[in-house]
Amino acid sequence: MKVILHPEARSEFFEAVEFYANESTSLAERFIKEFEVASNEIGLHPDRYRKVRRASQIKEFRSFPYSLVYRVLDDMIKIDAIAHDKRKPGYWKKRV
Repeated sequence: MKVILHPEARSEFFEAVEFYANESTSLAERFIKEFEVASNEIGLHPDRYRKVRRASQIKEFRSFPYSLVYRVLDDMIKIDAIAHDKRKPGYWKKRV
């Protein structure tokens, strides 16, 4: 299933990549790879992950303190947030 990013989720992705790139290039590359793996997993098995609010579901990263918050729509999956697990819980709810 096609996976798209909410514009604010896209910004969150680039902010996280920039943060990790300032630490090390390899760390940023690992973050990007983990995002790609998580996105592919929700594309293949969208109903596998726990529901967090109404139609929203969450897929946690394995090695970083981030989660993908997404919704399954008619013919696509929309990632509403790439949420840091320790900052402002639930801030993304206004996007849904």
